[in-house]
Amino acid sequence: MDVQMILCGSPHPVFDRKTSIVSKYISELDDCEKLFIPMHDECPGHWYLCVIDFKNSYTQILDSLRSKNRDKFRFQSVKTVVEFCQTFFKLYDIGKNVFQFSID
Repeated sequence: MDVQMILCGSPHPVFDRKTSIVSKYISELDDCEKLFIPMHDECPGHWYLCVIDFKNSYTQILDSLRSKNRDKFRFQSVKTVVEFCQTFFKLYDIGKNVFQFSID
């Protein structure tokens, strides 16, 4: 499913219901320094953490059981989540630009 189609096309029912909730907390995102996003890799059933650091302009992957076999998948998953966040930030006019951030 295309993220931009959901967010930028006709309003999605999930977002319609949550719009009031999102608008209630949206101003807090402008002051946010870091965003912590738990990520799940189904292959070994393992969780890792994506940290978007707005203050220092980078995205970090924190993984306690790093696997060279799964690094590419996890990196791509984090990249997809970062792209979704950027689309979300544009949709709600939040002054964050995460496309320029490096992913470590």
